[in-house]
Amino acid sequence: MNPFISIISVNYRNTKDTTAFLESIKESKYDNIEVILVDNAPLISDQHLFEKAYPNLIYIHSKENLGFAGANNLGIKRAFGDLYYFLNNDTILTKESIIPLIQRFSTNKHLGAASPRIAFYDNQNLLQYAGMTPINPLTGRNKMIGNHEIDSPIYQKTNQIGYAHGAAMMIPAKIVNEIGPMETDYFLYYEELDWCEKIRQQNKEIEIVGEGRVIHKASASIKANSPLQTFYMTRNRLLFMYRFNSNNQFKKFWNFYKFVVIPKEKLKFIIKGDKDGLNAYNQALTSATNYFKNTNLPLQNFHAVA
Repeated sequence: MNPFISIISVNYRNTKDTTAFLESIKESKYDNIEVILVDNAPLISDQHLFEKAYPNLIYIHSKENLGFAGANNLGIKRAFGDLYYFLNNDTILTKESIIPLIQRFSTNKHLGAASPRIAFYDNQNLLQYAGMTPINPLTGRNKMIGNHEIDSPIYQKTNQIGYAHGAAMMIPAKIVNEIGPMETDYFLYYEELDWCEKIRQQNKEIEIVGEGRVIHKASASIKANSPLQTFYMTRNRLLFMYRFNSNNQFKKFWNFYKFVVIPKEKLKFIIKGDKDGLNAYNQALTSATNYFKNTNLPLQNFHAVA
């Protein structure tokens, strides 16, 4: 099997990591590919640097910041591959990054999405991801398998999982055509979880292909625990639970969230003296609850406090 692979990645003002990512693609030892880079609202276009790093690059310039989903959707429109491989621009590919996934899609005809195991860049023997458990319908939480664990043979196997990882996720083009593009209203986070739920609705499976491996610099473009991250992680968790749970399940989750999670989270911000974080959290709650009241209204996005 020698399918044509469309590698799709998004750059957001991070030329250094993006060029390193593009240069690493040759290490994957797979030639039947096209590489599509969506440059998302660059202050200055570094197209020449990206094309120097990967001469056959398909470069797409977006004047507007379309978010993770919107930018990837631009890439999808241009893609001609049998399989789409969505990779963060702060990943590094190795000889284990493509071929094991292709081989798995050739043997499992029910496979709808797959991710390789993902290692941290600073310590490549330490895993970020070796799968995800399903989301608990009451708490809205799940677990990242292998996170901050030493890489070992127990993680280098193929297993069914709850969700693929958006930093490195392969999906057949025909599946994307069936489920539609990424939902753009999430803007950041939860897009791949949304897709995975829709893939399962097509009676397809989600797998971790542990024989594959990608190196990830992890949140290079977004500061960890920033107000931006707080807003989108909070709001989108609520949206996701609203969209993929029955009415009764969501009522139980929402009561748990209102009376247990919200007081606890707000107290954390107050104790830390994190006013910006608290403001972002409150914004997220307002955006989500307004959506619950009227899903036809546009979702409120994050607004930083000057």
